[in-house]
Formats: sequence, structure tokens, C-alpha cells
Amino acid sequence: MRAGRFATRSLLCWSMLSPIDASLARVQDYQIRRLLSYVSECRVESMGEAGKTADGGLRYQVGCSDLNAYPQGVEVECRDADDERSCRVLTRSQTFDQLHSLDRH
Repeated sequence: MRAGRFATRSLLCWSMLSPIDASLARVQDYQIRRLLSYVSECRVESMGEAGKTADGGLRYQVGCSDLNAYPQGVEVECRDADDERSCRVLTRSQTFDQLHSLDRH
């Protein structure tokens, strides 16, 4: 009886895993958020696909809640749409050095 249940469970698990959908392999939103939290000061407010690259990758446009470093948002490019390791931030953070001259000591 136990062997039958084990075989049924393992067969059920394999049947659920075997038809892997190709869309599951795409870079997910949480992976873009994680990348931005590691390499930038952008706190993600909004995110959307900005199109495809010439080599078949994806571009994302990300809006940041803190507009100091990225007033226009951040653009992220993933050269391989299925691998988060291929993603990089294209937008450089901005500094407003002229504002330091307004500081009064």
C-alpha cells in the first residue's frame, strides 16, 4: 500500500513539473527589483517592459519613488530574456553638484 502511494505521488509530481512553460523562464519582476536594490538607490515605484533589444533581450523602464538620483527612472537591459545574470542597469545616477553651492555653513 505504501509503495503505491509513493509511486502515485512521485508520478503526480513529475506530471506537474514536466510541461514547463517557457514564460516561467523569463526574468521576473522581483529579480529586477533585487538587482536595483543591490546596485542603485532606486526604490521601485513602477515597472514595465520598454521593448526588446536587437539581439532578442528585454528592456525594462522602472520608476523610482526617490527622484534625487534617478529623476527620469531607470532603464534595465537583460540581454538574455531567460537569465537574470545578463541584466544590467543602463541609467547612471545623477548628482546635482550645483545644489551644494547653496549650502550655507
